[in-house]
Amino acid sequence: MPVKPEELSTVEAEIASPSAIAQIRHVHLPHAINHRIDAGKEYWLEMSLTPRDGNPRVHYQERWQPHRYEPVGNAFMLNCSERIQGVSEKSKGRSVVCKIGSDAMRRWTGSEPDDWTDQQLLAALNISSPSIHSLLARLATELRAPGFASDLMVEHISGQLAIEMQRFRMAKIDKPACGGLSPWQLRIIDERLKMANVQPSLDELAKSCEISVRHLTRAFKTSKGCSIGEYVANHRIELAKRLLLEGDSIKSIAPKTGFSSVPSFSYAFRRATGMSPGMFREALR
Repeated sequence: MPVKPEELSTVEAEIASPSAIAQIRHVHLPHAINHRIDAGKEYWLEMSLTPRDGNPRVHYQERWQPHRYEPVGNAFMLNCSERIQGVSEKSKGRSVVCKIGSDAMRRWTGSEPDDWTDQQLLAALNISSPSIHSLLARLATELRAPGFASDLMVEHISGQLAIEMQRFRMAKIDKPACGGLSPWQLRIIDERLKMANVQPSLDELAKSCEISVRHLTRAFKTSKGCSIGEYVANHRIELAKRLLLEGDSIKSIAPKTGFSSVPSFSYAFRRATGMSPGMFREALR
């Protein structure tokens, strides 16, 4: 029997507008799950506010072979018209969610739910757009501390999210990937980013991948859909989240994540998540 996405988490804060609902949700799965996901008549757009664990994966039942399950990234969107199977190990965390009705999405973008191609469905499971991340972080801030006309603010941000998601989606067309990095080069970059303290330079990464800096920057964007600078910045914030969860002091986290000072780290963290490092840690408590 299918379950709705909201049945897998609980609401901690919510603001409704005429076309959308914004929420902060607490995920707590005490055991592994394997369920058919029913998104109803809404697009489900979500970004994790804490490091995503549980290795969640999604299978589009009418599009993909039975064995194909793709991982869910820090930010993702579920298409309401698709039959979806979701699996995850036990996990916990918090996310900001924006549920946009299909009528509103159609009104804002002119697209239909069944217009999505296979490559667009895959890209939507790991949204790399900094603009979408920033808008979701702004929603999280509004949910944490609602102000004057919060419902209108949610409506406005939801419209922007719909447009940015359409732009992101239209950039993903079904054509053979060419000019991108090879799997071994992407693996080298990810392994280097896992090393704390000193962030790699473009020269270092290019040398490790045995290519020029110019080739690296172009090919990386082809492979990942974002610049290498944006990718590194997102990785630094995810590392900071993990260190905050582990109890490291904010003063010690700044240099470990490649920031020159605590203020610069705090500014970048708030811009990415909508919360200061201290607020983030307190929210987890």
